[in-house]
Amino acid sequence: MSGCNSDIKIDVADKVSAFKNLLATSGSTPVYTLFFSPQCSHCQTMMKYFLEYRNQCSAQKAKAILVIINGQTAPDLFEEYNITVYPQVMVFKNNTRIKHIMGADLPSLACAFRSANIQISKKNSE
Repeated sequence: MSGCNSDIKIDVADKVSAFKNLLATSGSTPVYTLFFSPQCSHCQTMMKYFLEYRNQCSAQKAKAILVIINGQTAPDLFEEYNITVYPQVMVFKNNTRIKHIMGADLPSLACAFRSANIQISKKNSE
């Protein structure tokens, strides 16, 4: 897989198996997953930065998959991954969760993306 695949949409009848299939087939490519709720103000902050990382991922041709999962449309995934507070970011690699960020922890989000050499330029983040 080359470049950033940021057009992944988990929108099928069985979201849990579709997401697990994505994780199982992504191999060593990191899968950054934002679990959010549209009503959550902290989620909106994380979403803004997550989308900016998606843009940078594409621009920098980084190897990563970015997935955004709405708790209202995918409650089965939230239950499967024990998501009880919003927002949460989980990073998976080789079908294993390697990072878990709870809340709107922007420094931890930046650190997680830096590990894949994806960074927001200063002018874009202001």
